[in-house]
Amino acid sequence: MLKINIIWLCAYNIKKCINDIEALYSIKKKIDKNINLNLFIADRRREGLNVEVYHKDFKGRYNIFYSSKVRSHQKDYYYLTKNFYSNFTLSLTDDDKIHIESLVNFLNILQKNQKEKIVLAIPSDPSIKTNNKLEPNKKYNFWEYQFQRGPNLAYYAAISSNNLFNTCSQFVKYKTDIWIHPMYDQCFIWSILKRGKYKIKTVKSYYMNYDNSNWASRKKSLETVEKHKLKYKINQTQEVLAFRDVLYIYSNNKLDCQILIWFFYLVYRNLRYYRNPFKTINCIFNLAFYFLNFRK
Repeated sequence: MLKINIIWLCAYNIKKCINDIEALYSIKKKIDKNINLNLFIADRRREGLNVEVYHKDFKGRYNIFYSSKVRSHQKDYYYLTKNFYSNFTLSLTDDDKIHIESLVNFLNILQKNQKEKIVLAIPSDPSIKTNNKLEPNKKYNFWEYQFQRGPNLAYYAAISSNNLFNTCSQFVKYKTDIWIHPMYDQCFIWSILKRGKYKIKTVKSYYMNYDNSNWASRKKSLETVEKHKLKYKINQTQEVLAFRDVLYIYSNNKLDCQILIWFFYLVYRNLRYYRNPFKTINCIFNLAFYFLNFRK
């Protein structure tokens, strides 16, 4: 029996999440009989960092667990994977269109991919641009995926629950009041893949119209980065926070070729976005300073 946890990350519209669940129940007979679904809504609409997290069962159809706006996704995933066993965990949003029948087809595909760490749906329709250069029915290591993807849809793919638990366990041990930054999801996926050791499996499917408008252009991306900066402390940048994640949180201070690749990638990304050599030089100094002065 293949067990799959599906979790709707709800920041605003819980009614939409419930409607998606009811739509899924309406065609549940199309789901392979060897698949067991657990459905969850992570209600993240509350204020406060140190809120009590608890869950309620709604007539055996789905669970709502109550989190908060500022609590990290990693802590919510840790709670879910610790308390509800599954083989895969699939995250969905409360503001993107979900194609329910296509979602069911994707769930059935997972039956043949149970040993994979991440299974990513790639549409066959060339007019859908979210996959960029990625193709279905292939395997990509993290860096191949990173340079060929569009938006980071691996975050909303089917993820091995065991790997998800291990990654989130590392994160919750590291006490920080800043968990979200423009590259947190990329660092997260890299860790899920055991620091790039495993590969992402792509399959032919398409179940979510992902809104990537915040990152649709260089101008939009820079505007999004600036919004994040309002929460940073002195000497913290998006590159420093990403470096913190991959080196200190997800690698236990292990310095190897993967960390060096991240260092050069972060410098390259800074130059590509800002196109300002002075900002890039500053980025290099920030990363070097952080490494030399804050390594445990």
